[in-house]
Amino acid sequence: LVVLPSIAEESFGLVILESMVFGKKIIASDLLQIKETYVDSIEYFATGDSDELATRILNYLILAKNNNHIIDYSYDLNKYSILNSTLI
Repeated sequence: LVVLPSIAEESFGLVILESMVFGKKIIASDLLQIKETYVDSIEYFATGDSDELATRILNYLILAKNNNHIIDYSYDLNKYSILNSTLI
């Protein structure tokens, strides 16, 4: 599980992409650039809402416990390739 509880805008959120490579569940603040980049690939919580964040973390831990293991996630990393970027 990787949590990105940022309160300042991030341009890309490289830590999210790095976590995707390792198949980690990701919960991030619902900052505009992060949501525009990762759309529905990750889970979001309202920036600054610690209760919502705690609930999302707890839900993940309950799910992992019920499955008797930490859950690996699969992401389509090709979407985030520099070759697919509108910047080039």
